[in-house]
Amino acid sequence: MDTKIQGKDAMCEIQTPHETPTDDKQIQSCVHEICVLVCVCLCGAAVLDKQCNELMLMKYGRLVDVEALQTLSGNRTLEELKQEKLQREAAYAKEIKQWDAKVEEAHQALMDVTKCNTERLLSVTNLFDQKKELDHKLNARQKKMGRQFQDYRRRMDQEEIRRLQALVKTQSQQAEALRREIGLLSRKGGHVLPPSYAPLPPLAPLPTPADRKQGPARPSKLLKAQNSPSRHGAI
Repeated sequence: MDTKIQGKDAMCEIQTPHETPTDDKQIQSCVHEICVLVCVCLCGAAVLDKQCNELMLMKYGRLVDVEALQTLSGNRTLEELKQEKLQREAAYAKEIKQWDAKVEEAHQALMDVTKCNTERLLSVTNLFDQKKELDHKLNARQKKMGRQFQDYRRRMDQEEIRRLQALVKTQSQQAEALRREIGLLSRKGGHVLPPSYAPLPPLAPLPTPADRKQGPARPSKLLKAQNSPSRHGAI
């Protein structure tokens, strides 16, 4: 390629000499020189082309378009940038895929925790409802027991009042009989004998709340109290 360019430059120099020939002999001489020079240039160019082709075959194994290589060498940087871009895009796509997997895993874990917390919240709500229902039942039962205790206390009080009234009436009758007998014996001037009827039963103490819970006293205790020696000594 360089030989061809040099041949063309030489022909241009020969065709534009500084001095114009004046006779035919000089013109023929110039033409002959030009022809010889052209032949030499063409032969040199052919030899150089052959050597270039042989070197291409030895190095690459085939003929290579030099102009195409020059064009590609000019865009080599662009191709490298394109390859680097593709590699980065592949790396970014891989990293994004990994992060998507992590996000999906975290989302699934969040769903599991939310489900577990929801179940626990429902359990706590059910327990609160059960506690509220039990408190309501307990309050109702306590009110019912309170009313029953009040009714029982009222009934026991009424029974105790009736018993005391009967006891007072009996003691009044006995006292009246004793007064009559004493008066009768005093008028006759005789001795006053002890009464022939049974002694009055002792007054029972008023029941306390603890006694009401235990129930009424047993008759055996009253009999023991009535038959005690202290009672007979007092009579």
